[in-house]
Amino acid sequence: MDGPGARIYCETKDGKSGTIQLLQSLFYGPVVFFTGEETNVIYCLYNNDVDVRVLKIDLSKPFNRKELYNCNTYIVEASPWGIEEPTAKDWQTALNFLRTVKPDQFERQHIPAGTWSHSATNLLWQLKMQHIE
Repeated sequence: MDGPGARIYCETKDGKSGTIQLLQSLFYGPVVFFTGEETNVIYCLYNNDVDVRVLKIDLSKPFNRKELYNCNTYIVEASPWGIEEPTAKDWQTALNFLRTVKPDQFERQHIPAGTWSHSATNLLWQLKMQHIE
């Protein structure tokens, strides 16, 4: 890791709180957090240098490093909550968020890092290049 990592503090509606720590460097890091239709689930779009990943964070489950799917074992440094492999529905939730989010809302939820400048349009283009659309 090239530094302290990204530490994101979260607090649930029922008052539980914790910090998620993700790998962050010049080329890696969380871009934006958002919610979907599922209760107790938040999503993170993560810039993984050459691709974008969706992290599905389930606030109702405890973290278990053994349950991390292969590509995220190095991204997630610590979390009080479960992080699951995204389904096709989760990817669709991410695409819908990017297609409908207003620029000012994206800026409020965006985590600037490294040398990359992200926008919803830029992330949609990256996902299209990954053949996820």
